[in-house]
Amino acid sequence: MQEALEEAYVRFLYNLPLEEQEPERLMVNMEQAHWLYEDELANNIDIPSLKFHKFVKYMKDTFNILPNYSTKELIDIYEDYKAQIPVRGGILLNSQMDKVLLVTNYNCRVFGFPKGKINEEESDEACALREVKEEVGYDASHLLNPSDYLELPGGHIKLYIFPNVAETYKFETNTKGEIGLIEWIKLDDIPSKKNKNSNLYRSYKFGKVHEFLPDLRKWIKNKKSEELVEVKEESLKIDFKFNSSSLSDFKFKIYRLQALLDYYIPPLS
Repeated sequence: MQEALEEAYVRFLYNLPLEEQEPERLMVNMEQAHWLYEDELANNIDIPSLKFHKFVKYMKDTFNILPNYSTKELIDIYEDYKAQIPVRGGILLNSQMDKVLLVTNYNCRVFGFPKGKINEEESDEACALREVKEEVGYDASHLLNPSDYLELPGGHIKLYIFPNVAETYKFETNTKGEIGLIEWIKLDDIPSKKNKNSNLYRSYKFGKVHEFLPDLRKWIKNKKSEELVEVKEESLKIDFKFNSSSLSDFKFKIYRLQALLDYYIPPLS
């Protein structure tokens, strides 16, 4: 394990620029080092998997990182720092809009929408598309409507809605050490206080999903109503276009009818 810790330290924490040595920024690199340890090193050599807080403690103790801070203080600082960064992502719906695509964390315990933190000078839409592409391997740019989104109060988390995604698409994550499962889940199968009969996913947590569900259901209801109106309007349309042959035929029939009327009903004297 010592060699694995050293490799993670050298690749992500050794010789950091001065501006990256502040606790918040250093912990960003610490998380990347943890992903390397978990996804590449622990999977390839016989070393134990480590949760993030234990990994941070090992790294601090081994390489004397920020000795004036405890492990708990560093993790608390990092959590506060991450909470200030806007998160953008996507809500992918199937064509019937009764299923949503969700992902779990690497330990397959918590389901959530594909999402992530916005980069500096990155637009909301670009971040959402990038995170969906990274986490589930799907390019949703052709389905993007900038006005179709949901966000929590304060705007910290904003998710764009992408309907009509094919259920047969083969989703694959492009991340390392982040995503466990990628699954289509029926909205009615997501456990909640109102949905007590759903036992299929009782062993999982759904994090922020519950906070978006009420508004998502309203959006789906409105979307289906709009589509129904469009279908009705389309069915009521009448094509008044005539080509030259049909118009000539119509005139011929009018003249013929007039001649027959004149023959059988002679004009009054």
